[in-house]
Amino acid sequence: MLEDHFIFGFARSGVYNKSYSYPSVLDSTDRSVMGRDGSGFSVMGNSFENTFSYPDFMNGSTKGLLSGDIEIIPNGSELIQRPARFLKIIEEELWKTNFSRLIYVQGISDPYILPALIYSGVSFIDDSFARMESEGRIKYTIFGRKKVDYDPLEENLEFLRSVAEQCADAIKSGTLRDIVEKFQVSSKAIELLRIMDFNYYDDFEKVFPSRTDRIRANSIESLMRPDLVRYRDQLVRDFVPPAGKIALLIPCSARKPYSESRSHMKLLTHIGEFRKFLHEIIVTSPVGLVPRELEEGYPARFYDIPVIGHWYEDEKAMMAGLISRYFGKNSYPGTIAFVPEDLEFIDHSLPDGTDFIRGEISSSGDLEILREKIRSMVVSLKEKGVLVPGTRMKAIASIASFQFGSWIVPRMENLKRVVNYDFDLLTENGKVMLVYNPSNGRITLNRNAAPWFVAEGKKIVEIDDFKPTANIYAMGVLNATSDIRPEDEVVIVHRGEIRGVGIAKMPYEAMINLKKGIAVKVRN
Repeated sequence: MLEDHFIFGFARSGVYNKSYSYPSVLDSTDRSVMGRDGSGFSVMGNSFENTFSYPDFMNGSTKGLLSGDIEIIPNGSELIQRPARFLKIIEEELWKTNFSRLIYVQGISDPYILPALIYSGVSFIDDSFARMESEGRIKYTIFGRKKVDYDPLEENLEFLRSVAEQCADAIKSGTLRDIVEKFQVSSKAIELLRIMDFNYYDDFEKVFPSRTDRIRANSIESLMRPDLVRYRDQLVRDFVPPAGKIALLIPCSARKPYSESRSHMKLLTHIGEFRKFLHEIIVTSPVGLVPRELEEGYPARFYDIPVIGHWYEDEKAMMAGLISRYFGKNSYPGTIAFVPEDLEFIDHSLPDGTDFIRGEISSSGDLEILREKIRSMVVSLKEKGVLVPGTRMKAIASIASFQFGSWIVPRMENLKRVVNYDFDLLTENGKVMLVYNPSNGRITLNRNAAPWFVAEGKKIVEIDDFKPTANIYAMGVLNATSDIRPEDEVVIVHRGEIRGVGIAKMPYEAMINLKKGIAVKVRN
């Protein structure tokens, strides 16, 4: 019996058969863990038959060995030399099986690819290859392998186990992706990650959390994080910008939210009288474009990146493509770009007629040029009657469109805004429907708004006939809509009856198929 404690994407931590923690490294010399069993063999109490054919398996025509909740992928040390083939097997044997089994890859005990393996969903490896390398007096260090003049077996096994333990902790804390990106000793690990990002984005996107505690964008691989790619797609697909405003593209700042940075405060001081007619859009990597409405939310407020004043070609391609997509969908009565020299490359992606100003926020002279351009455009467009001043309520509606989809905007037209401390309460006939929290840029659902989601068939978890309290466990979930991602707001129902609202704590397929683990944290 597998018992998941935490899930991050396809990676899982928990306990198998009440004895074996995962992810972990199995002791290949311990006969209580693996050994002979009649004509076959056993692993962690599961019996397997010797039925696999090595050449066929490497060519992809044979599946792994399945017994109970465990599937063995044999000859991992050779198969990993072909990362694309290896991940194709993982796709077929794990990603398409709806969290129904744990994967044990035999013969791999390379600590430098272990985080990438665990990120792919591998739960167990063994220490056989580490034992062989130790006999060759090869020692594992944080910088790679090192030749020594003694047998470093115990040190190597400890190093290997510590990597597995750190990955388990990272699954719990939601930082596993950061570890995989940071731990780049092995080119094979980078190759695995890039294949997963480029070839299997759809598989990972549907299980990747909608938010984590922090994004530490320390490498170019961060560009393709599933949550950042998802953000850019949602921005183009779902975000509804406030109507009747001039688009103003400006650079980012190191401090988040941007509006609290010294540079942005200086900028806003110069253009403050016109802001109600402006839609400010921040240009940043690795996130992309950040409308001012979204600067308090995820991921815009929660990423760190080394700032060097240089854009890599991959970053340029991402930004150019995103700008073209965004302005291809959203039209503005006027567009102004005020950017430094390192962002000049976006010029060719901007809509026709854009006023492009190369300038620095640190320069008062450049800011005066920007202010005059904005003033002139505002006067001209006001005369044409196409500008509409913005309001806080319209800004929150734009935030809601991004978080839930454009369908929610018409539902919010008659809501009233009530300020309660730092929160924006959105009410209908005196009843609270939605609550916006500026500290995390997130809108939370009140039970009163749940019928909207039921009518649209969005973010719904169907449970058995019981009254939910603090947590709903996977055993009690009957079904869930495919638009749910971990950390999403969800509506809890039983046969159409609303039983509450809460936050998803695992992917929708895991909710449906697992028997243990918290599926939803209930709010009301």
